Amino acid sequence: MITLYHILPDKDPLGGSRNAAKAAILLNELGLAYRVENLDREKDLRPLNSVFRATVNPNGATPAIDHDGFMLWESGAVLVYLAQIHEGGRLLGPDPKARARTLQWLFWEASTFQPALLSVLRRRMKPPRDATSLEEAEARYADALGLLDRQLRDREFITGSFSAADVALGCMAVVGMRLGLALKPYAAAARWAETLATRDAFLAEPCFNADFRAALQTGMI
Repeated sequence: MITLYHILPDKDPLGGSRNAAKAAILLNELGLAYRVENLDREKDLRPLNSVFRATVNPNGATPAIDHDGFMLWESGAVLVYLAQIHEGGRLLGPDPKARARTLQWLFWEASTFQPALLSVLRRRMKPPRDATSLEEAEARYADALGLLDRQLRDREFITGSFSAADVALGCMAVVGMRLGLALKPYAAAARWAETLATRDAFLAEPCFNADFRAALQTGMI
């Protein structure tokens, strides 16, 4: 049995852990049995002396998994591991080149897309003294969205067929719309996000579901 350490959105002021949502969606896609350990951001993650930090993830972040005693954290590593242990790594790709392409987009999500989004979030939560800083952060995020949109213009999914890259980027792309950063101007990316929202694995994940419903209600997609 796999235990997924998550933060669900029901009582969390930030709407839950989107990084842990990635792992939940992939587990749903693979049909793997798992249980969720629902954490409290303030009590379990932030204190440096918390039990979670001492026994599960010293970084104090989600996701983390416990697979029959094998502990693993960092969302990218968790996604790759889960994909590898089931169906011959189908959601990573059928051959080394396809898998490298999936990893390319997983790494890009972690190194470029998510940091650009978080930069906007931080500046929205604590406005900078000058408007230029926020404008620059929003421009970097728009550049990342533009790159994603161009990748999707001639394919249904990021690497052609559905993969772990769609899970990682799909979770984060809908978060931007919570900040008023519309996906609607990016037609290919908007179509892709709408396609993801029809998949049972995405619909079953509370964080993604709440973000996508909010985007629909505010006309962001």
